[in-house]
Amino acid sequence: MHCVSLPLFEAPHVAAHHCTALTLCCGAWSQSLLHSLGDAYPLETERGYHLMFAAHSELSRSVMHMEKHLVLSPTDDGLRMTAGVELAGLNAPADFDWVRRKVDIARQMLPSIELEEQSTWLGFRPSLPDSNPVIGLHPRWPKLSLAFGHGHLGMTQSAATGYLLAQAVQGVAGDIPMHPYRADRF
Repeated sequence: MHCVSLPLFEAPHVAAHHCTALTLCCGAWSQSLLHSLGDAYPLETERGYHLMFAAHSELSRSVMHMEKHLVLSPTDDGLRMTAGVELAGLNAPADFDWVRRKVDIARQMLPSIELEEQSTWLGFRPSLPDSNPVIGLHPRWPKLSLAFGHGHLGMTQSAATGYLLAQAVQGVAGDIPMHPYRADRF
């Protein structure tokens, strides 16, 4: 049996788990976990800010202001505004003023709606310089498979990534060339 030991964040105690194989797919936190194996991926964190407004609107779908990088989306809880991304890493303090500066643009887009801020959210998107994720087996630890770095497309690419990763783990040829996604390309 081959076991990989990775420190899991800053847990007060970490239990040992024995396994014959392990898949690491921890998004923006993947690099910090792989660092313990001596790996250094050029993974950067795109931070996406959301403001939720208590307002409900007659919008039936998301609308986007292309030049100002602003999206308004109706939800069951109100109206969500997103506005671009910030490259700032995992540990930088949140800067919600960055997205709040675009509220006036949202008011111009929907002048008949009162936009009262209800809550905020910050998400971390793992991005690599070539915009391709890492999918496949670790170059030095063949029982460790990797899937991270999907940027904005993690949710939409998750099923296809799982399928391709299953092929790699089983040692069968992938349905597409996997060379652009290999872990040792950097």
